[in-house]
Order: sequence, then structure tokens, then C-alpha cells
Amino acid sequence: MTPVQLQTFSSLAIWIPLLFALVKLKTGDIKFRLFFVFLLFGALVDGFGLIIYYFLPHDLFNYHGIFQLFYLWFEALFFVWICFYFLDFSKKNRWRNTLFLVFSALYFSQFVLKIIYSDTNTTLIAITNSFFLVTTSFLSAFALLRIAENREEILRYAWFWILSGIFFYSLGSFFVDILSYTAFEKSIWSIRIFANIIQYGFFVMGLLKMDNEQ
Repeated sequence: MTPVQLQTFSSLAIWIPLLFALVKLKTGDIKFRLFFVFLLFGALVDGFGLIIYYFLPHDLFNYHGIFQLFYLWFEALFFVWICFYFLDFSKKNRWRNTLFLVFSALYFSQFVLKIIYSDTNTTLIAITNSFFLVTTSFLSAFALLRIAENREEILRYAWFWILSGIFFYSLGSFFVDILSYTAFEKSIWSIRIFANIIQYGFFVMGLLKMDNEQ
């Protein structure tokens, strides 16, 4: 499978958990509905990118980059929020809100550079992505430990699988993103795509475990 075919498959794979989530949307609670919005947002952004690549002039990728920035910002906030949902410690809300502000400032800075100054600062992107991935790696790991402490049959718990997907994706992509602006980029980028596809597999497992009462 060529890199383009692999990327296309990754972009289309998100529709599998999205359709599973759509079936149970009416019975979902707030965290499930936000999870659905996260999947839908990602599917639309990836779909827009595929349409541009295969059918439209490639200079429209500038517009795709703007939508992708908004998606990455939402992804960061959602991952932080869902991880903190399962954590319990003093000053929990303060730490969560601080991370919200930090990520919002980082992605807003990228947005300003791209829109106003037509500049893509690769250093800022690398810092933002690395900080996001290492943060969500730790947070999702702690959230999984908290779930393991409070539940006996964690493999039957839907959010254990969903958080496991977030953990696997964040940890697997962290080292790739650190080197993504070096000479090793082309040789390791497929690892990030595989991590993304495997994450969707975890999501599907979680959705299959999702009780209708949720």
C-alpha cells in the first residue's frame, strides 16, 4: 500500500466508529455526545482533504489547513476534558482550565500566523503537537489507572477502550511528531497513520461495549 493509499484509508476509517456512534447518539450522555462531535468533526475535515486531493485544485489545501487547525484545537480540548472527567484530585478544575487556556493560546497563535501573516511556523507546530501528545499520553494513562481502581471488569467498560485508543494514539504519535520536521519525516510518518487507524479500532471496541443506557 502506497503512502497516499494508506493516508486515504486512514481518513476513511474514521467513518466506522462514527457510524457506530451515530446509532447510539440519542441515548448518549454529555461525554458521549462530545465524542460523537469529535468523530464527526474529524471525518468532515479529512473528507474535505480527500475531495481536494482527488477532485479539486490543490491550492485549496490552504483552506483545508484552516479547518484542520480548528479541528486540532477541538481535539486537544476534548482529549483533556474527557481525561479529566475520570480523574479525581484537588484543584482538578483549575488544572483542566489551565490546559484549556494553554492549548487555545497555542492554536490561536498558529491561526494568526497562517491567516494574517500567511506563515506556517514549523517550530511552533512541533512544540504544540508535542506538548499536546505528551500531555494527553499522561492524562489518559492516569485516567485508565483511575478506571482500573474503581471498576472490576474494565474490559466491559466502553470508556476504558476509548481512553485506551487516545493513549495509544498519543503515545505512538508523540515520537513521530518530534521528528516530523527532520530528515526522518518521510520514513516514519506511516507510523503515525497506523497509530491513528489502531485508535479507531479501540474506539469501535468501546462503542460495541457501549450500553444503550449511556
